[in-house]
Amino acid sequence: MAKPDVTARAEVSARSLNPTVQERLDELKLLCRAVCVGGESDAGTEAEMATAVALRELRSGVQLWKERSLHCTLEALDSAGTPSMESHIQAMEHHEKAARDLLELLLAFLQRTWRELHRHVDVFAGDLAHLFHEILMSKLDEQRSTYNEVVRVLEGDKQRLDSTCQELQSSNEALAARLEAIEAAPEGGGDALLCNKLRMRVHHLSIRQRELSTELERMSQERLKHRREMATTQTQLAASQKALVLTRAMQDKETKQLAALVQLSHSQVAQVLDASRSLSSASQPQQSVARFDPLSGRTIVHESATMSPLKPLSSPTSTSVRLATAAVGRLCHQSTELQSQRSRRREGRFVV
Repeated sequence: MAKPDVTARAEVSARSLNPTVQERLDELKLLCRAVCVGGESDAGTEAEMATAVALRELRSGVQLWKERSLHCTLEALDSAGTPSMESHIQAMEHHEKAARDLLELLLAFLQRTWRELHRHVDVFAGDLAHLFHEILMSKLDEQRSTYNEVVRVLEGDKQRLDSTCQELQSSNEALAARLEAIEAAPEGGGDALLCNKLRMRVHHLSIRQRELSTELERMSQERLKHRREMATTQTQLAASQKALVLTRAMQDKETKQLAALVQLSHSQVAQVLDASRSLSSASQPQQSVARFDPLSGRTIVHESATMSPLKPLSSPTSTSVRLATAAVGRLCHQSTELQSQRSRRREGRFVV
């Protein structure tokens, strides 16, 4: 399976060779083919003729050995049954002699073939080396001429550039000297001084521009930082507002509950006082007591029952007083608990 690929690669490499090299390779192939099968070719060179003679001798020797072996074998078969020891010995000697002659002819043919092949290969190698040397030398000469031409052109360009650079340097030096002379002159250096001031101003402005660029970058970074802090503060403010709204709602609810509780307590105290007043008015005579109210500026008259110092208090009156006192105490206790709960809730909201 690999032979077609090898053959194809050989054909491609042969087509890519130099025509002269390909011609020499074809000649070497013909010579080797003539050495190997020279008896069948009609070539007239000395090597081919020697090869043809050797092949003819080899063929004649093989044919003679076959005939002798056949003759000896036939004689041995004809003389079977009779004393033919000498004929057998003679046949064996002829067979051995023919084998030796055949081996000598074969070795001589192989040695001659090897010598011819080596000679042709050596001649071809020398010729091919000389041919490659000529081809490479021609290529090298062509490349050398191209290189020399390129070097010559580059050297000319370099000389022109050097002369131009020297002219520019001399012009620059002349202009610098003229500028220094104009600046040093006391009568005509106004424009030169102005240009020098402008150059210094431009230099300072460029330095200031770099400083301002650095400051602007720093301020932009600080602006981003402040924006992040502002976003965080706004988030915290929104959370605090939500907590404040919730706290106010709870406070309003607790205030309403406390007001309802106080109103209920006041109604209970009023009911107790009314009950005690009705009981005392039914059992004791009324007595008018006048009192000046500094807030309203009026005189307020209260009616109270007169009690004898020797008569003890009745049980209904003392019972009503105790009930009123207990109601006021419960009211104070409940208001204190509500205030403590409200303060704890407020603290909890602010902590959250």
